[in-house]
Amino acid sequence: MAKKQGISEAVIKRLPRYYRYVKQLEHDGVKRVSSSELAKNLCVTASQVRQDFSNFGEFGQQGYGYSVGKLRSEIASILGLDQQHNIIIIGCGNIGKALARYVGVSDDGFYVRAMFDVDPTVIQKVPAGVEVLNVNKLAEYINTHPVDIAAICVQKEYAREVAENLVRLGVNKFWNFAPVDLSNVAEGVVCENINMSDSKYQYRKLFGGGYMVHASDNQTEAFENFLLLSGQDIAEFAADAPATAQTIGDITGAVFWKGEDEIRTILNKIPSCRLDSSDRVWILQTPNPNFTGRLLNAKKCWFGKNLFRLKIGGKKQKIRIIPSF
Repeated sequence: MAKKQGISEAVIKRLPRYYRYVKQLEHDGVKRVSSSELAKNLCVTASQVRQDFSNFGEFGQQGYGYSVGKLRSEIASILGLDQQHNIIIIGCGNIGKALARYVGVSDDGFYVRAMFDVDPTVIQKVPAGVEVLNVNKLAEYINTHPVDIAAICVQKEYAREVAENLVRLGVNKFWNFAPVDLSNVAEGVVCENINMSDSKYQYRKLFGGGYMVHASDNQTEAFENFLLLSGQDIAEFAADAPATAQTIGDITGAVFWKGEDEIRTILNKIPSCRLDSSDRVWILQTPNPNFTGRLLNAKKCWFGKNLFRLKIGGKKQKIRIIPSF
């Protein structure tokens, strides 16, 4: 099917909507459909439908409409859904697992082949029928398996590092679910940035513009949610709270460590724990690396064996946590 040059972005974005609707018609046993019916169900005009399809050739016949099976096949070909696309997912959190479950049941040519994470509690599990591998095996996997698209489902601070490493390994097509634009990570990269914040904003607009209560990841949102739930701000609640209620300060290290001395005070409570802070990357030897890492609120670096990040003051400090023998 010949494609005209200079097709607008708006037309391209409507094609998946056409595809989903026509695919459902085919599933329901419908054999043909008119431009008027397509327009009615997709909130566009019949002339817009005909004009959109004319960019790619003649799909229908005057007085007959469109053959549903042929139309679905033609749109699938335009979108590349008649080809196989091998996907890997970096990050096995909620978004990564949800994406694997959704794509895993798709019959549109997209296949999740592997997932990668740094968390030892999820590695080797199969949350969506796909095995999760340690991110240290990423290079080996890409060198031995075809990878067309990488879905980046990691936290914002790790997203660029992950993308740059993928580019070095030869992968340059991304679905990016981290709240940071990765389109400029390298020349030749094709990146679809899925902005969850924009989606949340659209959701709020849909429900009248109100700020719906949702899980918060910072103090400001927590205060707002508390106000919505209780009708009081936290200060008012604390003033009216019963005498048995207690107010506690921040847990040590929960937000950041004040300095090395504070860290050493905690580590001194753990037998056989030794911290060497003389180099740029600190070395911590401990009998139980997993427990000590959680105690320090250490964040795993995506690349580097046993490598973590600590927040000390307003700065990040890399630390390698290894078992002591």
